[in-house]
Amino acid sequence: MPPSRTVKTHKRVKKAQMRIERGHPYRRERFSLEDEFADSGAETSSFDMEIERWKFSFQIGIALNNAIKEDPHAMDTSA
Repeated sequence: MPPSRTVKTHKRVKKAQMRIERGHPYRRERFSLEDEFADSGAETSSFDMEIERWKFSFQIGIALNNAIKEDPHAMDTSA
């Protein structure tokens, strides 16, 4: 049996590898947006990507605000 220090290090490394494989949500979003632009055949600039990311975030914000207006206590986490 390896020393506990080795096991802990192994677990940390394994977690980091899994995190890299899963990727960051915004990075996944960026790649999917790049694919979307690539499929359309249009030239993509970083500005276009930033605008699309902003639109996506804005739509999420609007959806959250509408949900809170419908049921103000739905997002309340207090017991």
